[in-house]
Amino acid sequence: MHHHPSVLIACVLSCTLSLPAQSITLDEALDAARSDNKEIKVATLELAQSQRENSVNDWLPSITLQLGTSASISIIDKTFNASYSLGGVTWSLDSANHAASKADRALSNESAQLAYQSKVNSVDSRVTTAYWNAEASRLAWKSRQSALERNQRELETIQDKFEAGTATTLSVSQAEMSVADAQYQTQIARQTYQSALTTLSNLTGLDIGEDAVFQEMPEGFSLKDRSLLTGDLEDTTTIKQYALTLARARQALVNKKSSGKGISVNVTAKTSFGDSIYSYRDSDGTWGFSDFADATSLGMTVSVPLDHLFQNSSTSIAIDSAQYDIQIAELNLQKALEDLQTDIEDAITSVEQAEANLLLLDRHLALAWKQLDLIQTSYDAGKSSFSDLEDAKQAVSDAELAKVQQQLNHTIALYDLATLLERPVTDLARYQ
Repeated sequence: MHHHPSVLIACVLSCTLSLPAQSITLDEALDAARSDNKEIKVATLELAQSQRENSVNDWLPSITLQLGTSASISIIDKTFNASYSLGGVTWSLDSANHAASKADRALSNESAQLAYQSKVNSVDSRVTTAYWNAEASRLAWKSRQSALERNQRELETIQDKFEAGTATTLSVSQAEMSVADAQYQTQIARQTYQSALTTLSNLTGLDIGEDAVFQEMPEGFSLKDRSLLTGDLEDTTTIKQYALTLARARQALVNKKSSGKGISVNVTAKTSFGDSIYSYRDSDGTWGFSDFADATSLGMTVSVPLDHLFQNSSTSIAIDSAQYDIQIAELNLQKALEDLQTDIEDAITSVEQAEANLLLLDRHLALAWKQLDLIQTSYDAGKSSFSDLEDAKQAVSDAELAKVQQQLNHTIALYDLATLLERPVTDLARYQ
């Protein structure tokens, strides 16, 4: 059985055109950004580097493999001496440094983890904003396309009437002008959408086309009570970073007091192994070996610093400075909590205001459509002017765009609130 080439081409084109549009959810965009973003990759490496650097075991000795030899010869005495040494194990532990090092490494690990999480949160926030900007731009473009289609249908109707002798040249010109204006507005809206897609593609590393299908912006969203949203702020990354600064300041004071006031015990142990070869000066020139032996040393030092007894000594000043650092860190932590509380309250207010505005805009859009239907009927009956019809169509277009913008404001405010709280959006709803 043979198929004509044109039939095959038609089948291929039909299959191609029927392919589903690209669908991308917010979670998919976030996952793509996290796997592709260079900032997160750097933060991941820095976290792994910090964890590796802080895995040092202070109790392990220093083991060095060394081989050394020396020799001396006396021609007159006919003697020969040589010695060699092998290996070496050194172990040292300072009680003060050991405790400080362990605490510092724990704080360093926490710092790296918070830095990583902060970077992830920053990237997530940018991707989330870009994602919803793309969806809002798509809806605005779609609204402009609908307005253009309405104007084109109106132009076709007026042209038919003109050919039938029931419409004037002015009416045709006005309709053509309306179409031209709608075409321009549609092109601007499309360009805005393309820019939004480019921003989102750059952040995620995905190739996102104009036919992409995004998830809908949340509507009918009711927030939990404010008291339920503003608790546990200490668990957020921002506050944890300030708390870490305070913990480091306190640890620095402990370290300085330990080195400047505390009694320090330092224990050192060292051992090595060696032997000697020598010759005797006698009739038969006998050779001999000394016994293979180790050279082991053990030391202990107890240090009792006295600098802190003097008020203006460097140690006393360093301790006082560390105490000031703690007070400063405590105040910064309190201020950070207050600022976060304020930001959350502002975000909640923005969400609630956007919800109220959307309710009004829904009613406004419904009234605009009703008005357009009435004026269209009146215009068709010759009772309303073309300007009246254009004003009604513009009112619908403006209402649609205003609703899209308010939906975007509501969504961005909602996700900003979720970012501040570091909780999923679904956790903020009164009813889930």
